Amino acid sequence: MVCVSHPNAPAARQCTRCRRLWCPLCVKQLKAGGKLLELCPKCNGTLQDPVAGAAERPDFDLPDLVARPFSSDGLITAAALASPMFVANLFGGIPGFGWLVSLMSLVYYGSLVGYFFQIIAYVGDGGLGLPGASDLLGDVPSLLRMSARGWVCSLVGLAPFLVWFYGLRDAGAPASPSIMALTLALGLAYMPAALVAVVLTSSTLGALYPVAWVQIIARAPASYAQLVGLFALGGAVFFAARLLTLTLAFVPILGVYAGTVLTTLLWMVQAAIVGGFLRRHAHDFGYA
Repeated sequence: MVCVSHPNAPAARQCTRCRRLWCPLCVKQLKAGGKLLELCPKCNGTLQDPVAGAAERPDFDLPDLVARPFSSDGLITAAALASPMFVANLFGGIPGFGWLVSLMSLVYYGSLVGYFFQIIAYVGDGGLGLPGASDLLGDVPSLLRMSARGWVCSLVGLAPFLVWFYGLRDAGAPASPSIMALTLALGLAYMPAALVAVVLTSSTLGALYPVAWVQIIARAPASYAQLVGLFALGGAVFFAARLLTLTLAFVPILGVYAGTVLTTLLWMVQAAIVGGFLRRHAHDFGYA
C-alpha cells in the first residue's frame, strides 16, 4: 500500500472517511484540547492505521453508483429538489403568477445543477451514499451561477450539432438524421470529460477548456470509453423517461411533480457514475 500523493512512499495512515492512504509527509496535524489530531489532507477525516488489503484504487462499482439515488435519502432529496416545480405547476394556470413560475423554475434548475456537481465531487472524494443538503444555493446569485453553469455545459455538449445545424447545413434543407446523430454522438464523446474538468478546476470555465478534456481522456482512455457508453445508455433511459413524464402530465397536480422527481433521479444517477469515474482515477488526475 502506497500514498495516493507519493506513489513511491509507503502508506502510514488511512482516512476513516474517504479511505485514502497517506504517507507521514501528507498527514495534516491539528492541536485541539491539548491533543494532536491527525487529519486527512483531502476531506479532514480522522486517520487510522491502514486496513489490511485496503484498495488503493476502488473498483468502478456500477450497481452501487446506480443504486445510490434510489436510497431513502436519495428519494427524499430528489423529491425536495423537484418541489419548486410542484409549486410552479400549482400556480401555472393562474393569471399574474408567471413571475412565480419563472422563479420556481430557476430554483429547481439551479439547485439541480448545483447538486449534480456536488454529487460528482462527493463521490469523487470517496464519500458513501450521497452528499447532504447544501445551503450554497440559498440565494438568487448562486442559483443564477449554477443555472449558467448548466447552460454552458449543455451548449458545450451540443456544440457540434449546433455548428452543423446553423452553420454548415444548407439553409432550408431538411436535416439529415445520420448527420444529426453523428454530431450529437461527437458531443457526447467529450461531454463527460467537460463535466469532470468543471469539478477538477472548480470553475465553469473548465467546460470550455478542450485541453483539459483531452488530458482527462488520455489518462484513462479505456475507462473513459466505458463512461461514455454508460452516459449514452443513461441518455436513452432519460429519453424514455421523458416520454413517460408526458403521460404523467395528464395526472392532475401530482403528475408533473412525479415526472420531475423521476428525471431528477436519473440526473443524480448520471452524476454518481461520473463521480465514480473521478474517484477511480483520482490519482491520475491529481485529485488525490
